[in-house]
Amino acid sequence: MVLIYLICVTLTLFEGSDGQIIITQTPSSFQANSGDTVTFQCTASSSVSGYMNLYQFKPGQNPKLLIYSTSNRFGGTPDRFSGSGSGTSYSFTINGVRPEDEGEYYCGQDASIPLHSDTFQYKNRLVFSYRKSGAGDVLWQNVFSELAPH
Repeated sequence: MVLIYLICVTLTLFEGSDGQIIITQTPSSFQANSGDTVTFQCTASSSVSGYMNLYQFKPGQNPKLLIYSTSNRFGGTPDRFSGSGSGTSYSFTINGVRPEDEGEYYCGQDASIPLHSDTFQYKNRLVFSYRKSGAGDVLWQNVFSELAPH
């Protein structure tokens, strides 16, 4: 069984002085067997004009950009990952989950704040966890906090 956990936080992304964009994800977590297809939703409080990205987190590694501008796979991203949507509503799908897909996934927008594959320009702490398959089903936690932009 492949365990995939979505980061269950609401992030406030500042959109200049006019307001802010809040992105929420559903579901907050799910489990999948190898070969399953899973889909999750990302909703923005106002339009991000198609500039929604998908990131993957694995402990001890930098965040990895998988999909940018809603549906474009970043270099090396397998074609089992896809995205769609517009305006405020987006969805990302993993078609045929594999064991190496285990991890945390995070939606981020770059309509107003440029993002990089290994950098987040947010002040809030991003706390995520993942579950290791096997004896004891041990839970680990890592924290990404105020990662400096390049």
